[in-house]
Amino acid sequence: MIFLYIVLMIVTLLFYILYNGPISFYLFFFFLVLPVFTFAGLLIASKRTRITFKSDSRVYPKGHDSPFMLRLENRSPFIIPSAVVFVRYINSLTGKGTVIKIVTPIYANNVQLLRLSVTSDHYGSIGARIEKVKIYDMLRLSRMKLWKNNIQKEPVSVTFIPDYIPLENNVMNYSDLGLESSEYSKHRSGDDPSEIFDIHEYIEGDRISRIHWKLTAKSEKTYVKDFSLPISNSICLAANVFSSSGIKDELERYDAVVEAFFAISSYLSDNSIPHSMVWFDQKDKKAHSVASDEVEEDTTVIRSFLSNAVSRDNHAVLYDYLLNAAENIRFGHFIYITNSFDDKAAELLTSSGISIRYTVLYAGKNGESMTNGAYDNIDIINIQSSRIEQSISELLL
Repeated sequence: MIFLYIVLMIVTLLFYILYNGPISFYLFFFFLVLPVFTFAGLLIASKRTRITFKSDSRVYPKGHDSPFMLRLENRSPFIIPSAVVFVRYINSLTGKGTVIKIVTPIYANNVQLLRLSVTSDHYGSIGARIEKVKIYDMLRLSRMKLWKNNIQKEPVSVTFIPDYIPLENNVMNYSDLGLESSEYSKHRSGDDPSEIFDIHEYIEGDRISRIHWKLTAKSEKTYVKDFSLPISNSICLAANVFSSSGIKDELERYDAVVEAFFAISSYLSDNSIPHSMVWFDQKDKKAHSVASDEVEEDTTVIRSFLSNAVSRDNHAVLYDYLLNAAENIRFGHFIYITNSFDDKAAELLTSSGISIRYTVLYAGKNGESMTNGAYDNIDIINIQSSRIEQSISELLL
């Protein structure tokens, strides 16, 4: 465009020299001062133009086409003929980023929305940040950067999470194993006389010792007490995703760990079974433990897990959580979901004394599997991504 402007200036200059008169002068003068007016208009527009993301952070299933909405607002009377917006995408799983360049006009006294679509074949977050914006006049004679105050500084992100996986696994009752609990089931009765679950009219077969004598004396019918079933935080789910040199060759195994971790947790939550979720946060360098009753419906936990789930230290979650666990913490079943397992991890599990049962859900490399019974007192189940329901169908929780 600069070359075109120079050509036009030469043509109008020659026209003015050869054809002396007011029209040739005005034409030459117009092209001479045009850059001044375009620069002034661009400067005014730049001060009243703001570029932000309209989209809030959201969650989508993996493979879903997930939009970032770019909001371009120009409150000046001057159009910006060409704006170049540089947006950086960062994948939290691989840590790699890429910059895309968007070229668009920004119309005067107008608000525009541009849809930028991203997707991922694996779980995790993709963040987007506006790095810089360059604006040009009509002839590209003037160029300037949009002020940083007019560009959204905070990045936005979308998180790709597992779809709901229906499970039908049986769950053991750990209430008779001596695990202390102050919580009681809202759905099933039990044998704990310290809490009454329900009261019903006497039917043949009910125990005489459970007759509610005070209520019976006040009515003409005989009533019987159903005692409560104590429920302990008896299942612990611990996830380990190990990567020594990046996640590139381990994406399928990573997906398998994520799917199993949240499929089992969702199933236990749906059946009102308290449990703990534990993982190692690579950023904070410590194990995070979340009780199921603290899991929020807005997917806060899963986003927190996916943002820093990959550990550079193998079995870091076991070393940090088991070795620092309070003496009174006990579980009926400890389930270790991992893409790596060895003798050290097995010894650490069984010697911890933190649980009565131990199960390892193992996502092997390139279809590699482990034989159940390879380690004493540890059940081993091989899992595969996208086949979690079939992989753990025989798991007794």
